Amino acid sequence: MSPDDLIELKRLIFITAEYYGKTLSKEVLKMRAEDLFDLPLIQTKDAYHRYRLDPKNKFDPLPSQIREIVQPVVTDDSLAKDAAARISGAVSKFGHTNPDEARKYIGELGWRVVTMVGGWSHICRELGVNLSENTSYAQWRDLAKALIEKQRAGTLDLPPALPEPKSEGFAKLGEVIRQALPPSKELK
Repeated sequence: MSPDDLIELKRLIFITAEYYGKTLSKEVLKMRAEDLFDLPLIQTKDAYHRYRLDPKNKFDPLPSQIREIVQPVVTDDSLAKDAAARISGAVSKFGHTNPDEARKYIGELGWRVVTMVGGWSHICRELGVNLSENTSYAQWRDLAKALIEKQRAGTLDLPPALPEPKSEGFAKLGEVIRQALPPSKELK
């Protein structure tokens, strides 16, 4: 962003805050501009305009809200739903004889799901016969979401392990406390 664009961005941020009845300090104005300076100015202006026109918006927008308008984030849920829908749609679109085209259409995430639930031939043969389409879609969606989470954690190719017990530390602490207290006397 050019120096002139940065000045224009700061002016836009300042005027928008004023529009919503808020006064920004120089420090806050600078921070907000820093949070948005990497976005194209024309798209940032449009995002502020769209924000102001939305009747749900009653307060001065944070930079993160403007960024979301300029660069919407695709959620894990959306990715998982898309993968599951593509698996289901690819069955009738490509059939069992064209797995290479089905794989291109389904994508990496969906294809990982396909391989984990028995493979392309199995899905094509069983969907609608022994596999309910609605139930399968839900299971594929949930599995796709789990794979996204495992990928982010860096454990995608590791088999699941049982978690460690959480209460072990508390049990030990309870035993230490019991040993430190004097023995209780029976009530008469």
